[in-house]
Amino acid sequence: MTRRSIPILLALTTLGEGALVFNIDGIGPDASPTASAGAIGAGDDGTVNVAYSQSPATINGETSVTLILTVTSLTLDGNGFDDDTAVLNFSLVSSGGTINHTTDLGVSGNGAGRISDVSESLTFAYTGGTITLGAGAAAGDMGVIDFIGFNQIGLSQFDNVDGDIATLALGTGSPVNVTTNEFSFSADPGDMTVGYAQGGAANDGFKVNHFRSRFSFDVVSVPEPSVAFVVALGAGVILPRRRR
Repeated sequence: MTRRSIPILLALTTLGEGALVFNIDGIGPDASPTASAGAIGAGDDGTVNVAYSQSPATINGETSVTLILTVTSLTLDGNGFDDDTAVLNFSLVSSGGTINHTTDLGVSGNGAGRISDVSESLTFAYTGGTITLGAGAAAGDMGVIDFIGFNQIGLSQFDNVDGDIATLALGTGSPVNVTTNEFSFSADPGDMTVGYAQGGAANDGFKVNHFRSRFSFDVVSVPEPSVAFVVALGAGVILPRRRR
């Protein structure tokens, strides 16, 4: 007995105001995240709120934690109400020591709680998110998140005049040197690792104050099973069958 399956391809219809493409600036425990640089306010009152949280609540001394953004007052489903919500999750992993979070993000390894040795680094990665649609969304409507990538890093206690140099590695690419306390680059969805190249005369290193990421949010309509069946028959698709 063999089983032969023929896939059914169903079109997903885009709804609402069209995809919202935007940056979220100032992501970090000691920064203030804000949405900017895009049509983030399309279809609503123009105000979108971004709240930061983390798990566990105290990340000092941990080696792997989750950074969480909750984006509210979104209008995605085209019903005219800014009642949609997105939750975005990032992982943060330290190398060369535990995460130091007294002020900003460093590594408690070589000393001073900063990134101050070539063995020390912090790696950020987007791990996924969800969209919850508010009242008025139709049955089958589904929010879609596209993480376009990291596109900025902000450092604190960084003295480029004194000779501090950080390294930045994106995805599988080779590290590049960073010689300014705020460095912008083309969006990359891969992991982002901030490391140490050299320090100045004090050799006391630096910390990560914030990063920026770019996203696209949209809503698609997924046909209900009964509708999908009718569409499949109308297209002449043969459902899986058994052959003896």
